[in-house]
Amino acid sequence: FIFVGFGEGHFRGKRKRAVMAGVEKQSEVSLPKHSYWFDFWTFLLFDIVFFLFMYFIVP
Repeated sequence: FIFVGFGEGHFRGKRKRAVMAGVEKQSEVSLPKHSYWFDFWTFLLFDIVFFLFMYFIVP
């Protein structure tokens, strides 16, 4: 029973630090991990090849 007050303060401090850590993580700028340049150039290449195929091969 003597440690009840100590335990409550101990857990309250941990919770406060965890909440503050969450706020710090939310304030960071999140950049996408996926690069969309590969998707762009792949689509562009596919589009050009498809156009040439339809224009010259399929009359």
